[in-house]
Amino acid sequence: MKITVVTDESKKIVLHVPLWLGLRFALHMTPQNGREEMRALIRGLKAAKKQWGHLRIVEITSADGDVVEITL
Repeated sequence: MKITVVTDESKKIVLHVPLWLGLRFALHMTPQNGREEMRALIRGLKAAKKQWGHLRIVEITSADGDVVEITL
């Protein structure tokens, strides 16, 4: 998983996070009663990564011109 942040001053920060670590963190932060739905979501994300490779999950652009992208 790759997290990219581009500020309006053209500073670019790229974080490479192993997919298993990001998904484990998401599962750990989920309340106890929502764990099964999160596990199903994780299985779906892993299947999407196998099928499409680099898949952009989130792309956010602020009014200031900052951009955040999360890619599998």
